[in-house]
Amino acid sequence: MEKPLPTKILLCKTGDGLTLEARLWLAKKPKVALTVLILPDPRRPTGLDATVKKLAEALQKEGHSVCSFDFRGQGRNTYKGSE
Repeated sequence: MEKPLPTKILLCKTGDGLTLEARLWLAKKPKVALTVLILPDPRRPTGLDATVKKLAEALQKEGHSVCSFDFRGQGRNTYKGSE
């Protein structure tokens, strides 16, 4: 069985100074030059749960690159609310 490629962690700086974390699963042999974006459930404490990871790895195996992220306040991301 072929192992999935490692996940790349991307750190994205926002206009208000926060750093948000995203994950990228690159396809080994891309079928098309598109990336599938998985939007996490904003009500969960983290966007990277077992369901997202399983779906991303299945899509990657089928030749698709996949990106997912945590919203503000999810996972290791901070939330800067109004003062």
